[in-house]
Amino acid sequence: MRANPAQQVLSALQWLPFVSPNRQKFLRTFLQRGAESKAGMEWLNSDALILSSLIKPDSHCESLEGIVSGLGPWSFGSLALRARMQHVPPHALTWSASRFLRHSSVTADSAQHLVRILQQEKASAAYLGGLFHDIGTALLAISMPAMYDDIQGVSRLTHREVHNIEHEIFGFDHAGLSAMVLRQWNLPASLCDSVQFHHAPADAPEDARQLSYVLKEADDYFTSKSIACIASDSFSLANLSVTSTCKTYSPGANLVPSESCPPV
Repeated sequence: MRANPAQQVLSALQWLPFVSPNRQKFLRTFLQRGAESKAGMEWLNSDALILSSLIKPDSHCESLEGIVSGLGPWSFGSLALRARMQHVPPHALTWSASRFLRHSSVTADSAQHLVRILQQEKASAAYLGGLFHDIGTALLAISMPAMYDDIQGVSRLTHREVHNIEHEIFGFDHAGLSAMVLRQWNLPASLCDSVQFHHAPADAPEDARQLSYVLKEADDYFTSKSIACIASDSFSLANLSVTSTCKTYSPGANLVPSESCPPV
């Protein structure tokens, strides 16, 4: 019996920490601080690649703070041991771990910023969703590097969205893979759904639709900026607001496109 393609891709989750540019920094901090490692790893909160190996299925948290605070020294010790032994796995030529981390971090900050503008109480969930919304992209880049590069090339030549090409080839896309990862961690269903539908928030279940729109807008905000702008210290969320994608909001209502604006 052939293995499920999605399960094959998900098996690459164990390799993600070793492509992080923070890998050696993590190892050095652990060796210097031992059981007190968490105190010197504030930067870890924005590294989706390393965190993906630390989060356990029994976390049941809706915030990154809750997940990280529940990590024991054994979690860091196990990963540090593997980091010393494991060589960096190959990945797609068109995928950059540094850019992925910057994308994840900025999307997480942007999503949290938007939710606060909307006066909602899900800022922690928004950050978590933004941080891991594209973890499926990293999995594809590591588990199927040649196919990943081919899909990127087809997208550039045909001007089609990458997630649509992925769905045609695999029957799922990177957003769906990201949601599968979050479900493996037993994170809230609405958070998983919002990640799964962040490219098509209108199709999201009602309880996940607002956050799905937020994630899409945060994701679009990153991709609308030049690489030079994103890499600079002047990159700011100042111009990000819910009005920038023609959405209306009223307290207690879902974030949806206004009737006078085209669908997102």
